[in-house]
Amino acid sequence: MNSSLKLKLSYFGTVLVSSISGTQYLFSAYSTALADRLGFNSVQINTIGSAANYGVFLSTPFFGYIVDNYGSRRTCLYSSFFVFTGFFCLAMTYEGIFKSTSFILCAFYLFISGVASSAAFGFPVAAFGLSAFLLSQINNLFFKKDTFSFLIFLSIATGSYVLLFGAVMLLLAGTGLMYINNVGAIIKYLYLTNSDKNNNLTNSIQEGSSHKIQGLQNFHVSLLSISSCIGRISAGIFSDITKEQFKIRRILYLFLSGIYLLSGHLLMGFFINSLNYLYLVTILMGLGYGTVFSIGPVITNEWFGSRRFGFNWGVMTIFAGMGGQLFNLYFGYNNDLHQKNKCSGTECYKQAFYLSCSGIIISIGIITRLLYRRIKRDNYQRL
Repeated sequence: MNSSLKLKLSYFGTVLVSSISGTQYLFSAYSTALADRLGFNSVQINTIGSAANYGVFLSTPFFGYIVDNYGSRRTCLYSSFFVFTGFFCLAMTYEGIFKSTSFILCAFYLFISGVASSAAFGFPVAAFGLSAFLLSQINNLFFKKDTFSFLIFLSIATGSYVLLFGAVMLLLAGTGLMYINNVGAIIKYLYLTNSDKNNNLTNSIQEGSSHKIQGLQNFHVSLLSISSCIGRISAGIFSDITKEQFKIRRILYLFLSGIYLLSGHLLMGFFINSLNYLYLVTILMGLGYGTVFSIGPVITNEWFGSRRFGFNWGVMTIFAGMGGQLFNLYFGYNNDLHQKNKCSGTECYKQAFYLSCSGIIISIGIITRLLYRRIKRDNYQRL
């Protein structure tokens, strides 16, 4: 087989694997139905949704290491088995074939599917790690024979970059996941509040609202997927072009991602009170979240090197998973608190978006700080 055909097949395989590795983002399409059937409250359903993200993000360092050292063929094979097992067990629980309806077990099933997605996605993500080993060049230029000073430099510079960049991933990805995992519930609240039918949840569903709600949930999940894809592709292409042609730093695209997400969360917290313009928020969230996960791996590779890229990016995704868990649990806790007072519409969730707006503003401040430090470092190198 000639090299050109191998490259084409590899590219096709990468696209195919990537296209089926994002099943955790489908959660909002069935989360409310799962909660209604099995009687889960908002904290419990958010714990289940977060489990899939944890499966992806917490296992990424492990599978990144495996792919770095042993290749991707076996991990893709194993992942197909685990993703089937996770969703099959969840389906059996939903239908009542499995008698236990513990939300912990349901969370475990989605955790398994998330691990499978991480294993499969380790292959295409590892392909990003092809650029120059930045830190080795810094060593060559500034430290040469002074190994002690270079190690001190690594402990301070790399460590602080890891923590700051990790904080950005925690806040941006976490707030994005909060909307992605809960848009189904948001649609339900807005639909039932703005419909002409009475606001009693059970009666509304019995009168046929559940079918319309499901259709809206599917639409917004699809819109999230499409806009996230556009965000990933456009950020990747334009960051390459602007870096090569105009020397614009890729971290500015993280700043852009923050603007997308902040705009969406501000709309949710202060302006959107019906379904009419919710699609604008969904598009902004998809673009922002997609941009984070398009630029994040490239920045990780540029800043920390390609030798252990899979592991390094895996560490960053742990921060993303932590952020998703924190913001999802707060959304669930806040929602359950307001449900006790029989809330309706935006009253059930808007306080969660006040918190997320604050988190995104902090992340934008950290990005600005990181940009300043990179500019200062580069100016020092030119001296």
